[in-house]
Amino acid sequence: MSFISSQINSIMVRSNPGIAIRRPWGSLFAIIVICATAGTSEGAAPGVGPESVSSAAQDNLVVPDSVFLLCEIETFSFGNVGGLGGSDCWGWSAPDSSEYAIMGTLNGLTFVNVTTLEVVTTIPGPTIACSKYWRDMRTYQHYCYCVSECSGTNQGLMIVDLQYLPDSVHLVGTFDTSPNGDSTSHNLGIDTVTGFLYIVGKTTFPNPAMHIYDLADPENPTFVGSFGNSPGFHDINVHNDTAYIAEGFAPFFSIYDMSVKTPPTLL
Repeated sequence: MSFISSQINSIMVRSNPGIAIRRPWGSLFAIIVICATAGTSEGAAPGVGPESVSSAAQDNLVVPDSVFLLCEIETFSFGNVGGLGGSDCWGWSAPDSSEYAIMGTLNGLTFVNVTTLEVVTTIPGPTIACSKYWRDMRTYQHYCYCVSECSGTNQGLMIVDLQYLPDSVHLVGTFDTSPNGDSTSHNLGIDTVTGFLYIVGKTTFPNPAMHIYDLADPENPTFVGSFGNSPGFHDINVHNDTAYIAEGFAPFFSIYDMSVKTPPTLL
């Protein structure tokens, strides 16, 4: 069982025509709960409630009263460097409803069967010229897409086919992260409704902040266009042509209408 808690007192919102507005949000908690045991219809396993949270967790984390401990599961330990641990995680549900955790680890991209609590495999990833070995990943259909700021083995946009789980995963290939032949990127987002991939946060300069790809053929992304200025965007979430963007070194949180890709409309 793992809880990650963060508290945000305010957020900078960028709105047209680019004015930064500070909006107090009070206390915003982000809680991640991983559990392999099905709960009751009310969302908690029978006989399990807030009192089941360990004293250590209670001492170190702030958990709202409405959060319940569903179950306790085995934890996984992956190699790290300098105590930095892993880098980002994601999840994927197979057509048979089985679930898998995808973890960015020191050596690559690790896939864990949530039901059996077994590590399926690790796809090697780049580890050169990158102090934190970070990776960011998203899923679309039965594919996982991963980028990194590192160079080396399988550098660039990694595409992994997940349809062979629980037995294995297959690396489809690696692709440039920009039309200029770059192989590194800070982050990515996928609009699973419209089928477009957004790669952001290039580590080389000068570069546009975002590169957009069409996933009509999920194994062969097609470049659509770029926009924005480096150092550009740090993180992105896109749903149904609406993009929510953290603008990296700029003090802005931006919202764009992406129905027209280049240039999109700042909302």
